[in-house]
Amino acid sequence: MAVAIAFWRTPARPARATAPPPGSTPGQRLQHGLAFSVGPLVDHTLPWVALGLVAAGLGVAALHSGTLDALPAALQVPLTAVVGIPLFVCATGATPAAAALAEHGLSSGAALSLLVAGPALNLPALAVVRGLFGRRAAWILTAVVVGVASTAGWLAVALHLHVPIVEPTASPPGVLEWGAVVVLAGLAARSVVRQGARGVVAQIVEPVES
Repeated sequence: MAVAIAFWRTPARPARATAPPPGSTPGQRLQHGLAFSVGPLVDHTLPWVALGLVAAGLGVAALHSGTLDALPAALQVPLTAVVGIPLFVCATGATPAAAALAEHGLSSGAALSLLVAGPALNLPALAVVRGLFGRRAAWILTAVVVGVASTAGWLAVALHLHVPIVEPTASPPGVLEWGAVVVLAGLAARSVVRQGARGVVAQIVEPVES
């Protein structure tokens, strides 16, 4: 019980990115950057990466192989561009979702369209644009993002380009791959222990901008 209470403790909010002190040596600046990259930066990004992986996993479980094959590739492209905007994900979070959809019949052009539109625009950004510049500007911005993402996807379809989102592994993971997994798992565990469960959830509900 004590461990659970400590794990759900009130978290200390992750620090924002700060510049090195004036007059720092190159070594001190490097140390400052490394300390931020393995500490607060992991705190900021870990919950969103985990959320994207969970969403991708749920998508794989919910979709049946061949479901998306019924849609023409040309129609998949603008559909994924429109769907990508309200997802409110960065490129890191959108990639596993696009990979899961690609495994179930999503064309490479549609996956590219999703990866362009999703990180480029989201509903909170549209709300800010509408408040500052009006509804017309928000619609124009949406049309431009969807148009650019769709054009990129259609070009990929027309040119028969393959977007290497999902690549089969020809050999089992080696020492380098497992070493990277251990390092990432260690950084993730350290972040969860440092923040506590409430801190991880707070990064999604009320994120601290880095």
